[in-house]
Amino acid sequence: MSETSGSGQQPRLKVISREEHARRKREKRKKRIAFVVACVAIVAIVVLVTVLAVKGIKKISEKKNRAHTYMCTAVQLEQVPDGSVVVNAGERIFVVGEGDIMCASSGGEVLWREKLGEADYRVVALKDGLAVYAAGGNTIWRYADSGLIWRRSTDAPISNFVIGEDSGVAIVCTEPDDAKSMIEVFKTKDSKTATETVLEKKYTSNYVLGMAVSPNGKNIAVGEIAEIDSAATTKISVIDVSTGRSFFSRVFENEVCPYAAFVGDDRLAVAGARNIYVVENLKKNSAQSTRMNTLRTMGDTSETVLAIVSADGKLVTATGNGEGRSEVRIYDLAGGSEKSFTSERNVKALRSAGSGFFAVITQTDFLVYSYDGNLAASCEEKIDVNAVTSNGKGCFALTGNYGVTLLTFA
Repeated sequence: MSETSGSGQQPRLKVISREEHARRKREKRKKRIAFVVACVAIVAIVVLVTVLAVKGIKKISEKKNRAHTYMCTAVQLEQVPDGSVVVNAGERIFVVGEGDIMCASSGGEVLWREKLGEADYRVVALKDGLAVYAAGGNTIWRYADSGLIWRRSTDAPISNFVIGEDSGVAIVCTEPDDAKSMIEVFKTKDSKTATETVLEKKYTSNYVLGMAVSPNGKNIAVGEIAEIDSAATTKISVIDVSTGRSFFSRVFENEVCPYAAFVGDDRLAVAGARNIYVVENLKKNSAQSTRMNTLRTMGDTSETVLAIVSADGKLVTATGNGEGRSEVRIYDLAGGSEKSFTSERNVKALRSAGSGFFAVITQTDFLVYSYDGNLAASCEEKIDVNAVTSNGKGCFALTGNYGVTLLTFA
């Protein structure tokens, strides 16, 4: 990230055309050859920084009689510091890395930057910004385009943090000296402040694998992992936030279940490597009414669960052997329907892409589908993906070996 200029003004990130970028690359190659042949005494080459191209992504709509079409805008960022996490919030770009956080407009103007200090920072992408915490640290920072809007401190080192933006309920997991994990639930007020704790601290002798908040904020799900007889075992609990009572608990022997997501307020999807389960009737908050079903099992095949995502009351799963084609299934659990299609490449991630849509991300492809299984938009060129952040409103940051691609779907 660039330093502030001598005049005190923040530098502006420069946006250039793809043709101009290609021309500069050709010139750079010629300069490098000339450098080797004739310029042994030159110490370094000054590399032009920041933004590659703004490239349209083709509009695709496979559904007949569909009047509306969709498109994405792609912007490539170069020379993001190694280890940085980038969040695309549409009109704002956030970069966390090298001990600070920077916010820039979509046009490249740096709006503000703030020092965080050197640490291993974890980022939770939100609809209008992000939350940041340091692994092993004791503070959560919540940022939006205006800068820091609240800060929350904990008594023990933080290991995980999730927030239900619509409900304003947040869960923080810490690792105190006298227990392996501790769960604390608190509320945020209009996403602007962190307010009162709403659930007494819960201690567990196991490590917390994952957490989730129901859309209405009434229930939370906590996944714990333990070793029993040298085999990994997962325990999933659903807790009523108002009472602190766990009204559903299930132990999955010899199975690690890293995925847990609420599918509406009354259903929870749980997935291990080879099985997908659904816990139903959570609205009644009663062990007698709550039941669990196996939605799908891979059996003795080489297939495994690669990713799941839930939004709009739908569940999307991707399964495959991790090497080639993947099967994507869309479940409408309330309506009892199911649709599927095949991805020609291994699915690396599934993400919500705003109301009614989800994204399928492979190593080289970015595809947006509606929940009826129709392709809505796709990237015209191959991309490189190692990690993905998404704000849930159709904005994505794809980090790869050649930089960061920012995508906005609308």
